[in-house]
Amino acid sequence: MMIGTRMRRGVGLALATACALGTWGLGAPTSSAAGRAQPDQGTVWVRPALYDRVDPLDPYRGQFDGKLWQKSITATYAGTQQTFGYHLYIPNGFQLSATGIIVLAGDGVDAPTLIEDEHWKAIAEANKTVVAVLAAPDGTWDLSSDDTSDMAFVNAVRSAMSAKNEMYAVHESKIYAVGYGSGGAMAQMAGMLAPINWAGIATFDAADVPASARDRARTTPVSAAFPDLMRARIAMPVWMISHGQAQDAQVDFWKEAANVASSPSVNALGAVAYQSRLRPDENPRNTEAVAQVWLSEGVDETWLDQHADEVFPDFLHGVRRFLGEPGGILKRTVDLTAPGYSVEKKLVDGRMRQWIQYVPTSVRQHPDTPVPVVYVLHGRQCNGEIILEHTDWDEVAEARGFIAVFPTAYPRDYADSRYPTNNWNAITKDQDWLVTGDPAVPTYSDVDFFRSISDSIDQTYAVDASRRYVTGHSNGGGMTITAGVFGSDFFAAIAPTSSIHDTSTKPLADFASTMVDRMPVAFYGGSADAANSIYPNYDDAASYQRKTADFFKAADGTEDAPQVYRSGKFTTRTFFNGRVPMVVSTTIAGMGHAYINEESWRIWDETFSQFSRDADGTSRYQGVAVTDQAPSKATPVVTVAVPRIVRDRRASVVVTVSADDVPASGRVTASIDGRSIAAGRLADGRLTLKLPRHLAVGRHGLVVEYLGNATTMAGVKAVTIRVHRR
Repeated sequence: MMIGTRMRRGVGLALATACALGTWGLGAPTSSAAGRAQPDQGTVWVRPALYDRVDPLDPYRGQFDGKLWQKSITATYAGTQQTFGYHLYIPNGFQLSATGIIVLAGDGVDAPTLIEDEHWKAIAEANKTVVAVLAAPDGTWDLSSDDTSDMAFVNAVRSAMSAKNEMYAVHESKIYAVGYGSGGAMAQMAGMLAPINWAGIATFDAADVPASARDRARTTPVSAAFPDLMRARIAMPVWMISHGQAQDAQVDFWKEAANVASSPSVNALGAVAYQSRLRPDENPRNTEAVAQVWLSEGVDETWLDQHADEVFPDFLHGVRRFLGEPGGILKRTVDLTAPGYSVEKKLVDGRMRQWIQYVPTSVRQHPDTPVPVVYVLHGRQCNGEIILEHTDWDEVAEARGFIAVFPTAYPRDYADSRYPTNNWNAITKDQDWLVTGDPAVPTYSDVDFFRSISDSIDQTYAVDASRRYVTGHSNGGGMTITAGVFGSDFFAAIAPTSSIHDTSTKPLADFASTMVDRMPVAFYGGSADAANSIYPNYDDAASYQRKTADFFKAADGTEDAPQVYRSGKFTTRTFFNGRVPMVVSTTIAGMGHAYINEESWRIWDETFSQFSRDADGTSRYQGVAVTDQAPSKATPVVTVAVPRIVRDRRASVVVTVSADDVPASGRVTASIDGRSIAAGRLADGRLTLKLPRHLAVGRHGLVVEYLGNATTMAGVKAVTIRVHRR
């Protein structure tokens, strides 16, 4: 297949294994729900028809799949709105929150030509990814500077691709850019100026990027909140493929951004591969060093025929960029075919429901030993796979020995959406608890769905019925609260994060009588959440979290005033019932609307692992039944978790507790992977605990617990833990 001429024009991606999928715009014939309209041959679709009712036996399939759409979008540049056109292909069988690729054609190449000649439809179908193809406005991309209306066009399409009110929805963590010729330069420039928007970039014979773009990226912070973190320091997976030699200035920029190792390797595809390295100020518990920079220079047509199809599935698709850190959080894509993972489906209340479950090695080896189960709920219009990858609850499950479940919500209407989206049936102002809003659709309960999942797991593995827990993000946080109220007999503790839970028209107090006993709850949220009047802002008396926390404080019999402590970027308010931390509200400095894996480890170590529930509904803390106790006789406890310390040589753990006026006193205990290793009393507010010599090399979960007294704890300002290696 000779494509040299086309590639020099900026169009040269070929897919040697492309399937015969029919005429563009037609799609391969597929089975579909009754009444689903099938596209006519050669059709380019412009306006969606009214969506069909969700098929309860195939609810997660997209409504408008298997079609090529002609779209328009308005972008604002220099105060003026301009309208641009582009093409979009939604593959057959597309599911909400899948991946998306924005392809920028070379100069003089229109979108249909690129689509047909370069098999982007086949790539979309093979990988079930949405593909948006943008031709250069007026036939030529404007590379005169880093601030043009063309760049505004690219950014507008990127924003629209993850919008929640579209007829499709690509998750923000899984959007990639591919470009040809001048379009390749635009793709790289978009990644330089807004790295958090992209999970990876691939270019073919990319033109020169204006020097002003590189300079701007090196001098512009990622945000006003982080003035010292420049955009040029945000790592980006980049693969530059060219007939000749790639531009040195662009190669150097991406190598610098990824902080690559000095010596590259040559991979199986013949690409020169530079491996990224984390910088000292990057958090290894969140971000992974996965931003490789690949160079394939001097390629010929034989190489392209053999390897061009690997650009997306083998390079771009392997990385995600989640929110939660200033430059995003890069992670490897989880392989759901690996041991321990399974995708499960089950008909519940007449609806086909699905979830992912992870069963750790220890449980697979001893399936008859009862173990806890943690349910992890995604946010609106997401799915179980996304919350799994974002939060690392599978890693926590492997380390701590419990089963993790990642259900997917049922698609339903939402107040500001034009199309059905995956949303939990929770108590909120915008959703009707236990009703669908459509009298023709039967009522269903997601709490019953969770109970049904447990029944299915129990057929293969032994579930400890006293230790089931639920946590969730955003809309999933609202569902977590709902589950805590209506599933108080089922769950032992809950942990909503960045939760959307507007109960202004449905006060939780209206449902208090349904609770069988107290419900331990740990709230988490970011200080930079754009809607913090709703999510994590406990200090605002009018916030929904404050109202929700007050409900659980009353239900759990806690003191009205919290004990407050800080550990790094975490500020925690703990409301005690006696010595039992029944209600906890933690704010994470600088974090937006996200759920980072540090939360996962803390939630397990500090909350879930401490609580259980008897068959009669009695809540227990560390095995002791929770009863109303006199706070003045309490022995307050502060627990701080260090999820994954690295044991590579002799190490010590220094615990410092600072208090107002006088040094804090009290007892400190430490455990590794659930086993006690050291204990002692603070001297002048400080204690050094040495890790045992027999501790194996590798990652371990460390939990340090400080037990003060009521007088001491009242003055505690902060608890900090540092791991020293020598």
